[in-house]
Formats: sequence, C-alpha cells, structure tokens
Amino acid sequence: MLKQLKQFLSGLVCLLLGGGGLWYCAQEPLVEEREELPDYDYLEEIRELETEGRLGEAEQLADWVLDGSDITNRSEVVAVRDEIHERRTAFWNRAYRAGKGFVVGEGTSIEELGGAVVSDFLLWGDIRDLAKQGWNKATGKETDPVVAGLAAVGVITSVASYVPDPAEGAEVSADASFSLLKTLRKTGHLSKRFCGVLVDGCKKSVKTKSLTKGMKEIVVGMKGLFDGAGAARAAAIMKHVNDVDSLTAVSKMAKQAAEPAAILVRKHGAAGVDAIRELSKAEDGAEALVKAARKGPKGLKKILAYTKYGARAAKSARLGHLQELTQEVARQIVAAIGRLPMAIVSGLLAMIGLLQTKVWWIARIGCRQKPSAPPPASDAA
Repeated sequence: MLKQLKQFLSGLVCLLLGGGGLWYCAQEPLVEEREELPDYDYLEEIRELETEGRLGEAEQLADWVLDGSDITNRSEVVAVRDEIHERRTAFWNRAYRAGKGFVVGEGTSIEELGGAVVSDFLLWGDIRDLAKQGWNKATGKETDPVVAGLAAVGVITSVASYVPDPAEGAEVSADASFSLLKTLRKTGHLSKRFCGVLVDGCKKSVKTKSLTKGMKEIVVGMKGLFDGAGAARAAAIMKHVNDVDSLTAVSKMAKQAAEPAAILVRKHGAAGVDAIRELSKAEDGAEALVKAARKGPKGLKKILAYTKYGARAAKSARLGHLQELTQEVARQIVAAIGRLPMAIVSGLLAMIGLLQTKVWWIARIGCRQKPSAPPPASDAA
C-alpha cells in the first residue's frame, strides 16, 4: 500500500511538472511574437476619428503615435495631425461650441463638453436640468432619471461637497464629477448598466442627504479618469464602463497609459474594459498595455487573450511567490536548452505521470463497473 502511494505521488509530481512545462511553452511565445510585430500604422484610425468629428481624440492618437512608434509614414501622420489641430483650435469655432454647450448642456466636442460642465458646476446647470425634467414630466414627455437624479444630488450637495481621494491625499469636488456624468449621459456616453448604478446611488443619497460610499467612489473615479485621459478619451471609455470597480480600474490605468487604454476600449468595448481591470492588478500592467497598443490589433488581441486566460490561471495558481519562482526556473531552462526540447521533456514527464498515477487504468475500471441496462421485457404470449 505504501509503495503504491509513493508511486502515485511521484506520478502526480511528474504530471504537474510536465503539464506546467507544456503550458509555459504554449503561452510564452505570445510575448515573443508581440515583440517581433512591427509598430502599427494608426493613420486610418486617425482619419476615422476626424471624419466622425472627434477631433480631440484624433489629435491625441496622432500625438501618441508620433511620440514613440517606429513607423515609416511619420511625415504623413505629422501633416494630418497639424491639419486636425488647426481645425480644432480655430478660435470662433471653439467659442461657438463652448457657448452652445454652456447654454443647452449638450454636445459632442471637447469644447461643448467643457461648456456644459462649467454651467453645471455653477449650479445653473442643476437647476436648469431639474426644471427641464419637471416640465417633461408635467407635460407627459419622457424624463431622464439619470439626469434628474444627478441634478437633485447636485443641488443637495451644492459646491461645498468634497470627497477625499485616498490615492492622492486630496479632496475632489463632487459637483464637478456629477456635471461630467450628466453631460456624458446627455451625449450617450454612459452604458445602461452604469446608468442603473447611478440611479440607485442618487436615490439613496437624496434620501439620506449625503453621498453613499459608492457615489463617493464614482466621484473619485471620474476625477481620476478625466485628469488622466482628458474629456474626449474619457467620454469614449465611459461608454463601456458598467460598474464602479471598472471605473476605478480605468481611472488608475488612465493616469499611466491614457492613449493605449482608449485604443483598447475603442477597439474592443466592454471586453477592453475587462482587460484593463485585469491589467490594473498587475505590477507591469500599464507597460504591457503600452507595448501591445504599439503593435496594433494583433498586439491588442494577444493582451486580451492573456487577461482572459493567462492572468486568471496565474491568479488561481499563485501561492506566495511560488508562481514567480517557477516561471523564472522555466525561463532559465528554455534559455539553456531551447523551447522545443523543453516541450518534449515536459511531454515525456506528463506521460510518465499519467502512467504512474494509472489514470487510464482507473478510467477503465470505472467504465467496467457501470451497470448495464436491463433487458427489455418480452411480450406476453
């Protein structure tokens, strides 16, 4: 009995080592392949953003590409970027858009968003929105519970409400964050699920006449996101944020890698936000995201695959620093003998483990012991 137990345990060790080696050999080439990819040409994406009127996002993407990408058409990107900048910064166009945003509280450009936020921050916007929603309700028109709820909370908190930011040790104005959220709602840049979170939080805050814990986290998250990514990129990201935890994650990532985060979310939507949540937990998550974004769609797909499968597997396998130690050992082995020999050795270990643990023998015994179906009853004579 003791001999059989030792044989089973040694086989289990071989099976784990062999399986782990095969998994490492299969996963690690993703990083190497990403490094071998050339830097992606984002000129087409820049043009698409320009065509959609998202000049701020187009200019920011062009600046990021020119800042560190190794591309062959740099002069063409520079020309497009300068053209977009000239259009975006024309004085009368900017003044008109900002004024329009201040008066009506709506818009799609950075200037319109800024004007709408300023009007809300001065309390005029909250009173205006409450009056508009009240009129709609009285006349039988459709009302917006998100705008009404945020406006009500804004009036209650007024400009004296500040929320401490634990990350920076400073205080954040709640009214500014609520103004941003109202503007994003009016321009269609908030997801349905996040709107539900806001409505619930507003109801509880109005009832208690103080901000709930979740609403305070939203205030801090919005401030961090807009400070890190800017209005245009933040609006694009918020369209796919579904909960407070996601907002906290994208806010953190925006401070370290604003444009790569925006690229990932523009390309993959909610899946991109989920990937950012995983990357925000890793020490080198921002660096990995920047490298993947430089490589374009192929690099982003690899980072999505890693965060969906590799990061979760690593998390479940983590026990102290055991994972880091085993990965470093695997790297050293690969460096010494090569990836193919390691894969062969790992496969042999896995086969030895299967034989010693007698997996197939146990499976056969189980199949033999399955009860057979009773014979069909014969017809009565």
